[in-house]
Amino acid sequence: ERAGDGYVMELAIPASAETGLMPREGSKIGLRFEFRSVKGDEGLWGTVFERYSFVDVTLGAKPQLSLLKRVHRPSASTAKLGITLVTSNTGNVPVYDVSVEDVIDESAFKVLSGSTAAEYAKVAPGDSKALTYTLEALAPVADVYALPPATARYEDGAGREQETRSNGVAVHAGVAPDGRPLLVVRKTHSLGEDDRVVTGITVSNVGGGLATDIEVTGTVDGTAFALLSGSPTASYARINPSASESMTYLVRAVKPGAYVLPTASVEYRDQHGRRYVSTSRGTTIASIAAPKPPARHALYLLVVALMAIPAIVALFLLRKPVRAESQPNPPDLAWRVVERSTEAIHELRQHG
Repeated sequence: ERAGDGYVMELAIPASAETGLMPREGSKIGLRFEFRSVKGDEGLWGTVFERYSFVDVTLGAKPQLSLLKRVHRPSASTAKLGITLVTSNTGNVPVYDVSVEDVIDESAFKVLSGSTAAEYAKVAPGDSKALTYTLEALAPVADVYALPPATARYEDGAGREQETRSNGVAVHAGVAPDGRPLLVVRKTHSLGEDDRVVTGITVSNVGGGLATDIEVTGTVDGTAFALLSGSPTASYARINPSASESMTYLVRAVKPGAYVLPTASVEYRDQHGRRYVSTSRGTTIASIAAPKPPARHALYLLVVALMAIPAIVALFLLRKPVRAESQPNPPDLAWRVVERSTEAIHELRQHG
């Protein structure tokens, strides 16, 4: 208020508001200020002019935190893995008391540097925080490891505790350091006709050195399977880095059911004569159905049945008198039919 010039500013604040019309998120709300020019104490005439001021309004507060897990391998010939956890606020309000924690399988890795946990007092909307550390695989490890998700917990600004998890990452954890070879064994299977199983073993050199004197050993459980063709063992003189060798063999299940194929192993040496052993994972066959009778077996039964009919007829003739001397003797006819049936059955057995 400027009393000398007679200007008075009035800001009317309503006692209620209509909620039927709501602005969109990110829009602005205008406040109307009215200025009146008055004379004296009468206030009966004057000039009225308006001014507007706009303010940003956040509608529907949405606290949201995302956690991303990344893996970086500096070199193909090292067992070191760089892990980065990126915490990002993708919501529209700050989050507080953020704690990030990762879980490490100590039987497969050890932490070389950095920390697997961190705390942040506040993460503003659109802001990100990064946590990094370095792992080393307990060498040599020839399997594929799944790094589990990390966890972030935070307070959403309204006193509620929230939790989010990162993605998991699968890595070949045990690339041999110092340029040494590392053979990874992978065992697969596919169901063939009836109760037959085609088993495959692949050996790959994922290391940085030459592997020599390779001996691959697969195991066939004699109580569950019979080996039909191929061999579960193999030898290779050498496997270069990034190269692989494969082998297959055929087995037949002894009876229907679910089976676990045992692991395969490989022994090898590096260029200095040092010996290493790698082992595959076992594979599970969910179900093997009962074998169907083969077509040859059905034909065999049909021939036996057809051969039996003349024999039965011949034996029936034994009960009837002989009417003519030219007719063959029924006992001789019966035995000839039986003899021929036996020969036919024997031939079928010889030809499968």
